[in-house]
Amino acid sequence: MHLAWQLPRKKWLVTGTILLLILGLVSYKVWSGQSNKSVIIVKTAQVKKQDLEANIYTTGTLQPAQQKEYYAKAATTVKEILKEPGTKVTQGEPIVILDDSQALLDLGQAESTLALQESEYRKGLSNKLFLEKKLEDAQKNLQRQEQLYELGAVALKEIEGYRLEVASLENQLAAIDLKALEAQVNKAKLALQGAREVATSTVITSPFDGTVLKIGVKENQPVTPGMFIASIGDVHTLEVNCSVNEYDALKLKIGQKAQISSEGLREKKFSGEITQVAPQAEVEQTTTGSENRVKVKLTLTEKVEELKPGYSVNVKILTDKKADALIVPIEALLQRDGKDVVFVYQDGLAVLREVKKGLSTELYQEITEGLAQGELVIITSQEKLKDNTRVKTNDKNK
Repeated sequence: MHLAWQLPRKKWLVTGTILLLILGLVSYKVWSGQSNKSVIIVKTAQVKKQDLEANIYTTGTLQPAQQKEYYAKAATTVKEILKEPGTKVTQGEPIVILDDSQALLDLGQAESTLALQESEYRKGLSNKLFLEKKLEDAQKNLQRQEQLYELGAVALKEIEGYRLEVASLENQLAAIDLKALEAQVNKAKLALQGAREVATSTVITSPFDGTVLKIGVKENQPVTPGMFIASIGDVHTLEVNCSVNEYDALKLKIGQKAQISSEGLREKKFSGEITQVAPQAEVEQTTTGSENRVKVKLTLTEKVEELKPGYSVNVKILTDKKADALIVPIEALLQRDGKDVVFVYQDGLAVLREVKKGLSTELYQEITEGLAQGELVIITSQEKLKDNTRVKTNDKNK
């Protein structure tokens, strides 16, 4: 009986021990889970040194740095097209000839009108000089007669004739308006200048060595004033027309270097520099709405056969650079109480630390004071953190 009682007792002891172990394990897991819930999971990045560049990115369109467009100055007809688009031309070489018959008639008429107006002016000037001399003599005669009248040598009615002569000459002089005649001459000169320009424009020639970019008319086609005729450009010297936002524009200056690339030539990069920054911003419509943009012009500093006028290009403008800069990811930087700060990962804690900034880019921030190379900064969940908050990370940086 005694042995029979001892065997169940041992069994109960073993069972109890196992139950206590299971209970302890469950309690530990519960406690561990609750403890882990109070620890914030974060990601970190290592503070490192590398060369840093600040760039402005935009897109633009290529066009010849030297380009000339021609438009019809008067109604006429296209007589002959001598060059096709893509043809290379030299300075002074004819490209398009317009009918000049009406232009020559208008030129002849303008020359005749000017000659007539100049003749009228010379005649008016001559008459004025003649009448001024005659009036001077008449006034002297009147003065002598008035003196004789005071002496009683002549009658009053004899003086009246001299007075009438003086008045008549004064009226004739007043009728000669040399300023009006001169204005007519100047008007005729301008008309003649315009007629000569129209006559000259009937033969369109290249103003420089270049390439015919476009011909906008056909032979025998009537044209009206302002109609596009042709364009010529130097396709070997290209420039980029682009724009940047008003904030980036503050970082630009003439002579800054740029890198230019094309989607069609992804393996190649071309060099350029800023040659013009517009003095004012203009409102442009972008994919995000209206935006103030500043127009910028860059010139390629090398001759490029692969790029053509009209191509869309990507532009990267270098605004600043720093060798061996101490950097962190831009998302590591925070503003707390008006100060620039980061959270540094130290032994499971997020330690708040004030820093001083240097050069900034889209991805990285240079730190000039407050951090050392190799330290770990927290880049996620900072809004949940305070100084010395418990954190956990599974990053390989740890």
